[in-house]
Amino acid sequence: MEFKIDESSMEYAEKLEKEKDWTNALVAYKNILLIKPEDIKIIEKIGWCYSRLEQYHKAIEAFKELITREPKKAKWDYMVGYQYYSMKEWNIAIEFFRTSLTKYPNYFIVKYRLGYALTQTSGKIQRLKSPNYLEAFKLFSECELLWNKMSDVEKNREKQHYADICFQKSKILLERSDWDGSINSIRKSIDIDKNNPDYSYILSKALCSKGEYEEALKVIPNGNKYYINELRAEIYSKLNDVDRAIDLYTRLLKTRDRDYLHRLLGEEYIKKNDLPNAFINIQKSIKLNPKNHKNYFAMGKLYYVAGLLILAKSELEKAIMIKQNEYNCDYIEANDLLNEINNEIQLKNVENDDINILKKLKKNIVSDIIKGKVKKYVSERGFGFIKDREKEFYFHISDVYQTHQKNVCEGADVTFSIQESTKGPVAKQIKVVANL
Repeated sequence: MEFKIDESSMEYAEKLEKEKDWTNALVAYKNILLIKPEDIKIIEKIGWCYSRLEQYHKAIEAFKELITREPKKAKWDYMVGYQYYSMKEWNIAIEFFRTSLTKYPNYFIVKYRLGYALTQTSGKIQRLKSPNYLEAFKLFSECELLWNKMSDVEKNREKQHYADICFQKSKILLERSDWDGSINSIRKSIDIDKNNPDYSYILSKALCSKGEYEEALKVIPNGNKYYINELRAEIYSKLNDVDRAIDLYTRLLKTRDRDYLHRLLGEEYIKKNDLPNAFINIQKSIKLNPKNHKNYFAMGKLYYVAGLLILAKSELEKAIMIKQNEYNCDYIEANDLLNEINNEIQLKNVENDDINILKKLKKNIVSDIIKGKVKKYVSERGFGFIKDREKEFYFHISDVYQTHQKNVCEGADVTFSIQESTKGPVAKQIKVVANL
């Protein structure tokens, strides 16, 4: 039966597209194209359906066909670029976006997409100096100027893109330490979409950076995403709510064993003068990432507080050297503390550290990972005992990695480490394993 194009066929295809039934919409538009092979609108629809189905290379073929048919139209270069953008092939996307802008310099959405793609190709180290990052900021600012000239109808159509542009600009301003600029920019995003947790997060982060900790705590979004809880812990730390900060960092470490979290937890323990636990965590941060200058700076501060001036000096010198080698810049805070320590060493004529102080710091050091079996577990109270070849060790469910807690039962094989406590050796860092 021959397929005949009529008004109802087009309405049916558009209905499927509106319902986001991309597969059947694609079939319908392809059938229409058989009858009207020169119809640019239908080729565009086919390209869009392919794009929504994540068949990006087929979408690219469709939009490149449109470039050959309408070479002066900026939209088609943008649409090809958008497919590469969706695949995170940023450099190719950038090429097509730039070509689109040569044909239509004030293309709002293309400036935004180009800006975002440039942020993704700016690297992570010293990216504020990256030409791509600087250009991205310029493009976002140009988008704001275009927005201010739009009619109400145009603004309503582009408002979500504008909110995202202000969001991206706010993040750059935050990295530049322009707290007020960042806050003003992200508030524009929130005016459009007050329920977006990413916008609230950036506002909270900017307020925290500015020193408005109570306000930052008020606007931080709910949720259990790790970066939200990390920011919440930072705010508690700034408010000197040390116990809450320690609780959050401890919970985060059960699922994210990161050097910076150990360091931050260690610094909270320093505030409580719990130097042995501070030492455990800062030492772990160095073990996890021996190239991070901040970890050695933290250890230097810990040794200084403990009165171990020679060791403090050594750690600070390591921190200064690493930052100089990695970033080619001075470590001002570490240099200031090092000068203070050198003066104190000379004043007190210190030649060696007190070995007994160091022993006290190391009293809670955990053992290497060993193997054992859960001998007893009282699930309703969350504690039990693990037995290795010779001894039994008390454990609490909070010391089992979160993803392993559901598998804890009597007879379960586990790996764990041993830590000294006021009640004797206990099991820590517990993982349930299938077979030992």
